[in-house]
Amino acid sequence: MIAKPGAAVAYEEVGLAWFELAVQGAYNYAGSPPRAEARNANVDAAALVTALTAWFPTYTKRNTSGLVAPNGTVGAIAGGWPHKPAFLPQVAYVYVDLRLSPRTTPLDAPEQLDAALAEIRAAHPRLQVTRRLVRAVPGTSTDPEHPIVRGALHAWELVNERPHEWRLGTSGATDANVLRAHGVPTA
Repeated sequence: MIAKPGAAVAYEEVGLAWFELAVQGAYNYAGSPPRAEARNANVDAAALVTALTAWFPTYTKRNTSGLVAPNGTVGAIAGGWPHKPAFLPQVAYVYVDLRLSPRTTPLDAPEQLDAALAEIRAAHPRLQVTRRLVRAVPGTSTDPEHPIVRGALHAWELVNERPHEWRLGTSGATDANVLRAHGVPTA
């Protein structure tokens, strides 16, 4: 058993897939006359972030099952040089965290993100973006009838003096995934 914030027993949780999206621009200098081919990678990254943020609820809805409702988020953006804001970067990076249901494999997430990126590119034809999977940890589940889960439920009900209610819609990941991946039933 592991401790995790929340007042409920859980037998499963999300995993995660982290992506680096490289948004291509064209290196330029703010003092140069504007050129049609000059692309500000930061501006294009902003359009990408806006579109991804609009897509994340669709991803969550598509992958919600059991106790989990896997979220997606843009956790970081890097582009340009804070000490030289007069220069437009050639590349801006957008870092995405997609949470994975135990029923979504680490290979499913890139496919779903690629489909979203295709739609985003169709809406923004000049957008040039490539993606790289940085890290993937599968979501995991323990049989809810396993003695470790049943025992945790019984203890919870004794302490709280009421019937347990499953907490639905979770999207947090912990080391329980590591334990379960090594064959250790975990609640």
